[in-house]
Amino acid sequence: MSAFIEAEAFRIRSTQPGDYALNRLTILSCIVIFCCGCGNAQQSEPASSAVKPEASATATIASPPVIDPHELLVPGTITVDVMGLAVPKRAEEIGQKFKQALAKDPDWFLEHSKNKKPGEPLPHDERMGISKEEYEEFLKLSQKTTMRKLNEAPLIITQKEADVFELDGGSELSDLTGIVMDLKQDQVQSPFGTLAERSIINAPESTALGAWNGVQWKGNLTDADGVTGSVAKLAIGKIKKSGRCVIYYDVRKITSGEKIHISHILNYDAPQK
Repeated sequence: MSAFIEAEAFRIRSTQPGDYALNRLTILSCIVIFCCGCGNAQQSEPASSAVKPEASATATIASPPVIDPHELLVPGTITVDVMGLAVPKRAEEIGQKFKQALAKDPDWFLEHSKNKKPGEPLPHDERMGISKEEYEEFLKLSQKTTMRKLNEAPLIITQKEADVFELDGGSELSDLTGIVMDLKQDQVQSPFGTLAERSIINAPESTALGAWNGVQWKGNLTDADGVTGSVAKLAIGKIKKSGRCVIYYDVRKITSGEKIHISHILNYDAPQK
């Protein structure tokens, strides 16, 4: 799936409400379009690590986890911060101008995107609706994407057995309801299937969350028809700088006529020992 499609998929389902979601989508789409293009979707590079919380994580199945999930999962109801990506206001302003220009002549842009060279942003053109100086400013500002708190929500953690924990997100985080983390079997049961591919996350400071360590379970889940399916992953860990905990849940589902992207990034205070 191309990076451009990944950004657009937030239209379908995300944790971002109201106008902020629209601004976030607009600016992320612009970042991905400028940096990745969309003319050769099958070969475009992934989006900047700034918009991927687990970017550059090291996957070493044989290595012991840096973080023990038992220490981060305490039965009861916890209050989590629902996080979203934030960009500088000036970048939003420039991105909005580009969006308006793109709406006037989308066919031109599709052709122009074919001029992108690997590893380089799209060349500037006056028909982008922004000056060359604004374009260069936007590219610099796009590297300053950070996380911001959108709202708070309750999350219930139930310990079914010694090493089995079930999540219940209620009405506000319903996508997480029914997820079961089986630490004994080293896998996660999700509404989309079993996530059994375990890896260790050692994310660098350059990610949107900053440096953080954790464990991730992933599943490439194919439906019975062998054509449609989903890629789901759930990670839990701890941010190095603040010591706060992270739950990251991401699903990309492809059906015959629809692409769905579910994404939740939650922060909460580490349980007291």
